[in-house]
Amino acid sequence: IIGLVNVLTTNGTVEQRVKIIRNESIGQYSWDTSPSDINSGYGVNEWSESDLMKLLNPDHEENKDKNKEGQEILINNSLYWTGGSGNCYNGQKNGTTSCNFESNGMKAESKQMIEDVIWNTGSIDNDKYASSENRFVTHFYQYERSSNNGKICNQGNNCNDNVERKTTWQGKIALMYPSDYGYATSGGSIEGKTKCLTISLKNWTTNDECNSNDWFYHSNEYIQTLSPINATDNATSKFDIDKYQVRGDTCSNHRETYPSLYLKSTVQIQDNENNGSSSNPYLIN
Repeated sequence: IIGLVNVLTTNGTVEQRVKIIRNESIGQYSWDTSPSDINSGYGVNEWSESDLMKLLNPDHEENKDKNKEGQEILINNSLYWTGGSGNCYNGQKNGTTSCNFESNGMKAESKQMIEDVIWNTGSIDNDKYASSENRFVTHFYQYERSSNNGKICNQGNNCNDNVERKTTWQGKIALMYPSDYGYATSGGSIEGKTKCLTISLKNWTTNDECNSNDWFYHSNEYIQTLSPINATDNATSKFDIDKYQVRGDTCSNHRETYPSLYLKSTVQIQDNENNGSSSNPYLIN
């Protein structure tokens, strides 16, 4: 459970919903990729049109594209949503791999519990990210909800796509935010939570108590987040959690994928003795 979060619902009201994230990665896939003549094959950092969005969500069951060999294939066609198997993107220049979600994809009863909401996809300016005083958790929370989009460049081989950039997306399943990771720390005896929230998320590598006491900390994993980066030299960057710190990464790199979603207000915890721990998790209906 990430938390009880204020979200904009599809009826235009701001309401509280429980936000959760999958405990295990569903595999390593590209956030987005592209043919070699579009952004040099590094992908486009717009979530509403991204390959990963089409893998996780419904209504893309017939999604087709050309692989490296120029063959048109069904790919990232809502396979996680349908619990199917087929082709997924996992590399630069439309690199592909086989993927199978028959055991870890969405189930019919789970789909009924997911709220369709407006996700914030605001961006952080790369110049600000280069400055340590602009990389606290509170800063990322503001960037994610800003009116900045992921593209400020206007020329070059890594900035030649024609995809419209947006700062919100309506849908069911996405990824965690950088700020979700930052707020998940409890800190330790030396670096308490309050102190950790005033340390640059890029510098957590040298502040072990902040990341080692973060309940979402996964050692030696590169984990994708929802947030793009706007840079003057490319339109292909987004944020990852690099083992323990937040860092920039290229969209086409295949990274660990942990789906995140909001539960409907009608979802309830079953009346049982489960306490929400990893060994005794809540059961919901």
